Amino acid sequence: HLCYIHAIKVDMRLLVSEKRYETAVASGAFRYERDATPIGIIEKWRRTAAPDNFSIVRVDLDQRALDGRSYLFHLVLDGDDQPERLVYRYLDDNQRLVVTGNVLFTAAGIVNRQTWGDETVQHEQSYRTFLLPGAFGLGLLAHTRPTDVISLAINGDDESERPLSMINRALTYQPQRTRNLIPLTIGNNTFVTTYLGITWAEQKHTIWRDKAGYPVQMTRPDGVTAVEVRPMRFK
Repeated sequence: HLCYIHAIKVDMRLLVSEKRYETAVASGAFRYERDATPIGIIEKWRRTAAPDNFSIVRVDLDQRALDGRSYLFHLVLDGDDQPERLVYRYLDDNQRLVVTGNVLFTAAGIVNRQTWGDETVQHEQSYRTFLLPGAFGLGLLAHTRPTDVISLAINGDDESERPLSMINRALTYQPQRTRNLIPLTIGNNTFVTTYLGITWAEQKHTIWRDKAGYPVQMTRPDGVTAVEVRPMRFK
């Protein structure tokens, strides 16, 4: 069962509806393009504040216009932007629910309980920082710049992996060479940004963040660019 909100003029599917104790912080939508032409992927995201300095990030990675698939994430972060809990879903090209998962992050490690069809498995790994798939997830990494992370494979990024299987990544970073802020115009919006290169498996991604630290553009090594088209900042 999915919930919907209309905060960014398009339906955003939620795994867990927003609660009364949550306060909206920021939201947006990335349009994925190649040579300035949309390729059929919209990544909608929303961040809220919760009591005790927790935050909740919801992401709807909508590929229905490209290949019919969807990836949904509900991530709870502590006051240091470190993950506490993650719920995720994968819907196939007929919008059938194929994969469901719950991840618990503890000081001892990560416990990932995943159901694929009728099969449920549980994986435990020593703790590494988590990389949420998509442009917004890369933006979260820019604060702490970890070198070893756990991520979830998604179509188009890890073709050899089963969708939403957990994978290890070793990251390197290439910060911009100047401390100057860089004006970046996307549509009718002009952002003052800094950029950061993030590389794994010899594949470089570049993320641009605004003054508040939110990502507004991401480039992939396959020539695809994700651009922020509906930025909203509430506090």
